[in-house]
Amino acid sequence: FCLFTCQLHEYHYVNQKMTWTQAQQHCRDEYTDLATVSTMADMERLREIHSENIEIWIGLFNQTGTNATSHWSLPGLQFNENQAKWKIGEPNGVTTETCGAIINITEKQWVDMSCMEPEI
Repeated sequence: FCLFTCQLHEYHYVNQKMTWTQAQQHCRDEYTDLATVSTMADMERLREIHSENIEIWIGLFNQTGTNATSHWSLPGLQFNENQAKWKIGEPNGVTTETCGAIINITEKQWVDMSCMEPEI
């Protein structure tokens, strides 16, 4: 499953399993980029589109070798750690899990996962 954003507040749900990189490329080809979810209002907009227990990629990633500093994939947007919605214990895969996802939209929390996971 993937979720995409067009502009800053229009989201598109794509029911297709892809890796984070495939999802980002698809979104950039068809829309703008992966979803930026920096506020609770953004999270609520996602729930309005799909309120079931779904897994979605979001546009959050850590560049390898940057001391686990998170970034939004949409150019020009700064990641603010004070607005982070990490699930307790996350991020937990500093070296192998460098892409952001939401495993259960009803929990309204992020997790880090391997970018190569095709399950989402």
